[in-house]
Amino acid sequence: MKKIIENLYVGTVEDYEQHKQDKDFMFISCCKEPIHRKIVGYTGRGCPKDNSEYLFAYRGNILALNMVDADNSKFFSKEMIYEALETIDMNRRLGNVLVFCNKAESRSPSIVFLYLVTKGKYKFKPYEQAKTQFKWLYPDFNPSKGIDDYMRENWINYNEME
Repeated sequence: MKKIIENLYVGTVEDYEQHKQDKDFMFISCCKEPIHRKIVGYTGRGCPKDNSEYLFAYRGNILALNMVDADNSKFFSKEMIYEALETIDMNRRLGNVLVFCNKAESRSPSIVFLYLVTKGKYKFKPYEQAKTQFKWLYPDFNPSKGIDDYMRENWINYNEME
C-alpha cells in the first residue's frame, strides 16, 4: 500500500484484506474478481447486465467496481469511473481511502491518477507528460492498453472536471 497524497492510498487486494476491518478507511475495489463478484453474488461468467449493481455496488465502507483489465477502452464506463472519483473526494474528508486492484499496477493507480487530474494536479498537460509525472509519484503505474486508451480518449473531459 502506497500513500499518494493525504488520506489517499493505492494498493492490492492483499492490502485490502489486511485493512478491511479498519473503520477509518473507505475502500474502492477496481477489480471484478474477486470483490465485485463476491459482493454482488453472481456465479456465471459475469454480472448480468440488467442487474442494478452491474457497474458498481456499495456495501458498508466498500465501493466495488465491475472493472476488468481489458485491452479495449469500451470496457471502461465513465459512470463507473465518475462514481469512484466522487467517492474518493467525499471520503478523503472523513478518513483514509484505499483504491485497490489485484496488482496495483493498472486499474487502481489509473483511478487515482484521474482523481489527481480532476483536482488540478496535471491541469492541461499533455496526457503522456502527465502520465510520466504520475509514474514518478507511483513508479508501479503500468496501465493496460484498454484503460490507457480510455484515459487518452477522455483526457480533455477529466482536465475540465472540478
